Amino acid sequence: MNLLKLLSSLGHKITAIVSNEENLILDPSPIENVTFFPFLFNRTGKLIFKYFPLDERLLNIVREIENHNPIDIVFLDWGFLGQYISFFKKMKKPVIYGSHNAQSQLTSQWPTMSVREKLRKRIHYRLQVLHERNFFPNADIFLTVSENDARFYSFVGRHKMKIIPNFLDVTEYSPVSQKESYLGFSANFFSFQNYEGMKWFLDEVWGKDLADLGEILLIGKGSKELLSDFANHKNMSGRIKATGNVADTKPYIAKARAIIVPLQYGSGTRIKCLEAMALNSKIISTNKGIEGIEHNGSVLIANNALEFRNHIHSVFNNSVDTKVNSRKVIIENYSLASLQVRMDDLLSTILTSQQKNT
Repeated sequence: MNLLKLLSSLGHKITAIVSNEENLILDPSPIENVTFFPFLFNRTGKLIFKYFPLDERLLNIVREIENHNPIDIVFLDWGFLGQYISFFKKMKKPVIYGSHNAQSQLTSQWPTMSVREKLRKRIHYRLQVLHERNFFPNADIFLTVSENDARFYSFVGRHKMKIIPNFLDVTEYSPVSQKESYLGFSANFFSFQNYEGMKWFLDEVWGKDLADLGEILLIGKGSKELLSDFANHKNMSGRIKATGNVADTKPYIAKARAIIVPLQYGSGTRIKCLEAMALNSKIISTNKGIEGIEHNGSVLIANNALEFRNHIHSVFNNSVDTKVNSRKVIIENYSLASLQVRMDDLLSTILTSQQKNT
């Protein structure tokens, strides 16, 4: 949604075909100048179908759009959609591909126990690498969210690479001065990196001394399921609670004494970190958790259990001050307004190039 807001803010009219798996209310459009076409990909069938074939239903929607309102630029954003690049190139449309993370690298990090899980991981990883290598270099412009991801995708060609970091509409984030006595962990806990991060935190960091200081509040999708999974953990206590899936996580993040990001796995950059920074909530994170985000010292880094425990004690004892306004960092580097010029220049360049070639 933030990408659509950015394009809209530049005065462009956008037709967005979205895989609306979150059942967002898209009619009427929540964003000016945007027309939505909700679309669900067919998730059934053999595994290979996820990564290579074209969905004729989607192509028919594109043809209908082109007939009524000719397309100038195509954005393919998120996931494995590289097979569609050639379709748009045959229509002589410039294609910008947004990666959001190094997906095959993330898949290679999946923790596995059984032989079946290891085989599943290997198959997905190989198919994803094949997809990335075969299709991504065909895009006219390839977007990554960080320098780390740009290095991973170097096979696309550095001349095609543009870094557009994850960003927020800061006007939607209102900090609060009164904090409550809990540590927040905001995430989709169905994603393995967040689930495993919480498992590590329970195994290595959390204990009675910290529970005596305050609570942990798990915020977001899958949080109650995670709580149930770890009900019998030796360090689990009534001091750990969960919101479940909520329409808006911002109030919970804003009131937290600090947000913890105990990740051991991941790629791209974490929106949860940007949100906490925009709300001026302190963050205690591993290097992996804050990877790719220039935080200017506003984040407390903890790469082992002792460092995490020390930072948590400092936060609850009010003895830590990063001396950096994290919201200011977001406004200057990771806000919609801060990226308008960069995106406008990118679009102008690709349109000018397209006009020269026609």
